[in-house]
Amino acid sequence: MLFTTAKFTALLLAIAGSAQASVTPREELAPLSITFYDDVNYAGRPYSPAAVPGQCFTLPGDWLDRPQSVVIGPGYTCSFYVYADCVGSATVLSGSVPTLRASNLYNDIHSLLCTKN
Repeated sequence: MLFTTAKFTALLLAIAGSAQASVTPREELAPLSITFYDDVNYAGRPYSPAAVPGQCFTLPGDWLDRPQSVVIGPGYTCSFYVYADCVGSATVLSGSVPTLRASNLYNDIHSLLCTKN
């Protein structure tokens, strides 16, 4: 019986040790979320592309040169390009951008590439 109790205790300790997990910040668990708006201050029609982190995404024809504000979900940074297929120099943004007027991206985004921070 003592031998069985020792095995049981060892098993419980092994399970407890493997069950200990570090807390993962919400930003690390969050999927990529990006929403464009066709007017400043997040007004107008919204569009949320099905972009995948680490992969270039070219906007569909009806959204080329259209975004005027953007919200990028927590934990991500996106590089925006004025050409399709993420070609040329990029403007890097994160968080909420109520107007793209101050950047070269105002009504001029064609593609994007987002990465986890």
